Amino acid sequence: MLYDVRDYASVVGPTMPRPVELRSKVLSPSTVWLEWNDPTLGRVQQLTDSRYYNVHYRPLMTPVATETGGQSAAAGRTLSVVVKATHVVFYDLRPGTRYEFKVRTVKDAVASAFSDSVVNKTYETGIESCAVWL
Repeated sequence: MLYDVRDYASVVGPTMPRPVELRSKVLSPSTVWLEWNDPTLGRVQQLTDSRYYNVHYRPLMTPVATETGGQSAAAGRTLSVVVKATHVVFYDLRPGTRYEFKVRTVKDAVASAFSDSVVNKTYETGIESCAVWL
């Protein structure tokens, strides 16, 4: 499900550890795989309770020249997905675009702080991945 971040209530709990070791892999010009570790799940990383993850992502724009000779850059709107796994695949992304991703854990109405962000750039149109990484 996609949610605009304004629709999501944010409660940060001091005892909920944040996700760590975010890793992203570009699979195609419009697809990115994102995974992370939840420090409370151990080595197997299998969910057995009601927790879920709120993943925020947004396109990062390349700086562009302004009429006055300076540079301007604006990021796109932040979107959010909710998942019940320690990975997610993003489809329908813009080719050749840098994206920022970050994740937080939510359990029993308490949300962790966000993880550190990871940034990756989708392939330009026509460039396909040679590797299979799942």
